[in-house]
Amino acid sequence: MNKKGAGGIVLVVVIIAVISLMITGAIIYLVLKPDNIITKPKCGDNICDANENWKSCLKDCDKPLKAFCGDKVCETKEVGVCLADCPKNSVCGDGICSLNEDCEEDCEITPPPSPVCGDNVCNTGETCSSCSADCGSCPITPPITGESHFGVEGTGREFRNEMNIAGVEITREWIQWNRIERVEDNYNWAEMDTIVMSANNAGIKVLGIFLMMPSWAKLDPNCNKADFCESKDINDFREFTKDVAERYDGNHGHGEIEYFEIINEIPVPLSFEFDNTDDLGYGEWLINGYNGVKQGNPEAKVLIGSFINPIASQDKYVKPFIDEMLENYNQYYDIVGFHVYETEENVKVTTQYIKEKMDNFGINKPMWITETATLLMSGTPDALNEIARDVVKRYSRAFVEGVEKISWYRFRGDPVPEDGVQNVGRAKVFGLGYGTKGTAEYTPRPAYTAYKTMTSKLAGFSSVNKITDTQYKFTVDGEDVYVLWCDAGTCSIPSEITGTVKVTDYLGNEQTLDASQITLSDSPVFVEI
Repeated sequence: MNKKGAGGIVLVVVIIAVISLMITGAIIYLVLKPDNIITKPKCGDNICDANENWKSCLKDCDKPLKAFCGDKVCETKEVGVCLADCPKNSVCGDGICSLNEDCEEDCEITPPPSPVCGDNVCNTGETCSSCSADCGSCPITPPITGESHFGVEGTGREFRNEMNIAGVEITREWIQWNRIERVEDNYNWAEMDTIVMSANNAGIKVLGIFLMMPSWAKLDPNCNKADFCESKDINDFREFTKDVAERYDGNHGHGEIEYFEIINEIPVPLSFEFDNTDDLGYGEWLINGYNGVKQGNPEAKVLIGSFINPIASQDKYVKPFIDEMLENYNQYYDIVGFHVYETEENVKVTTQYIKEKMDNFGINKPMWITETATLLMSGTPDALNEIARDVVKRYSRAFVEGVEKISWYRFRGDPVPEDGVQNVGRAKVFGLGYGTKGTAEYTPRPAYTAYKTMTSKLAGFSSVNKITDTQYKFTVDGEDVYVLWCDAGTCSIPSEITGTVKVTDYLGNEQTLDASQITLSDSPVFVEI
């Protein structure tokens, strides 16, 4: 064959090869172009793809209000009528959930999110013990240390009648070591006897707190940087606590102190000269105070020196100190005490923190809030009424979290301009009432009235249940008493409250209403069916 003929053959072969490649490429494009590719739908991308339907991916595909032919879900009534949704032969992976089709790819319903504590739903498996945030706290049982719930920070021997009228059941009174034993081994009991007897005669229990270390008992008699400084002999404190507990055991004619608190707010420098050890140097004081009290009166109950609010405090010692006391010193107190100021909502958070820590260390002891109050600066709009409303809110929140006793700080405070008193400066508003220092004056504030209204409705309650964060049901003498308010927006009353009811506002104003007429606001009301 000549060269010209050979070249022609090669050219023909090349042309045929090119045409073949072009045809192959076209076929591949037609087969693989995006419109023809069936991909597994990606559930959760917020796009209802061609191969997704509301049964296979409810996250992406909304369920139609009414089934229709072409919605890619085979309903019973569509069988034999709508071949688009109900083909004669179902094919797994065709994007159609045929009737009775067992195909995870086409018919899997996206499972609901797993229940979590804090989603505001009391889910199966959650209880008041495992998730109080959703299910509410477990009802508290009758207190193991008596039926008194309502306390105050006292003012000595004065105002017992006013306390009694307000419904105060326990008063926290100072046992001032430096006034009783100014000189070593030389006691003057007159003032303390009067304080204890006056409370007992008014039917009010006493929580005594050991304060004011005398200079003779200090290692450095000139130490004045703290209420309690390093001791020259810790046995002096043990002996003093023993003598106090014995004198006021109720059997010697001087009255009775049933509860004793061993010093106050340990990590506060002005209260206690602490060191850098794990127990801040408080351990020996607690041990000797506890042993002294029990030696003087084995029936008396001992409170640990009340903890500072661990949620609000920025002090680096507070939380580690609480852990140390709960883990390693729990045999030296009968009751856990702590303080809560800040906002009234903080009562719940702080109490839950203390309770969780106690649970972690296996401690089952009563909890008391030995100081609480809403401290507003005079000049704050509506300050006196806001404090009054918070009296009811603080006590309700604490009781439902399992706190046994609560003391308002204080029973009497100094006057502020809002009290209508002339020539007084602005200051934080302390006290359910007020009076001028050095006098026997006592003038109730709205907070006093709120406290009295609260105790008149709830004294002697045997249990309390949380309905919502602002709705609580107390059981008092077998009857239900509801405490209700609404922090924001519109709140409905519990569905179980129906018919004609008695409604009492926080200032004691009563009216009879049909339940449908109750309108909740940030002012608490008491509702009795």
